Amino acid sequence: MNIIKYVKSYLLIILITCILLTVVAAIPKTWVRDNIWQGLEVFEKEGTGPVPNLGYNARLDNFTDSVMFNTVYSLDELHPFRSSMNAINIIVPDENMGLGDPIISLRNLLENEERIFI
Repeated sequence: MNIIKYVKSYLLIILITCILLTVVAAIPKTWVRDNIWQGLEVFEKEGTGPVPNLGYNARLDNFTDSVMFNTVYSLDELHPFRSSMNAINIIVPDENMGLGDPIISLRNLLENEERIFI
């Protein structure tokens, strides 16, 4: 009997998560574009590696942040549910066809968005 309570709770959490992801995916790119450009500038100054010794036992990880920015910017606001469930990163290769640096990929995505989202 107790397991049914846990299964219901688990399913409710999944449902709430799907709803929230869909709501976030419906946010238009124009609302986040400027903030992503500002974040990209910071990422390019700091690099991808973790930045230790911030004074309060924390580390910044720009690699993960730039991947998450790419995911947010790659969401299709016209199809938010499908887009949020797929969570696709659009990786635009650099001039050397390198895909390893997510900061370069994010810059290429932002600079080439007209060509990609047609």
